[in-house]
Amino acid sequence: MHIASSTFDRYCKMVEVRVVHALVDYMLVNLKRKIVRDQSDSRN
Repeated sequence: MHIASSTFDRYCKMVEVRVVHALVDYMLVNLKRKIVRDQSDSRN
């Protein structure tokens, strides 16, 4: 799959804004799929 560099940049920004900020309170070693899934579901 090939995506334009501008699209890739937008995707990276979306990940940074939505995912990283949603999970900032969790220590990486404690981060589980369920936590990520729950955070994702709560944003939709």
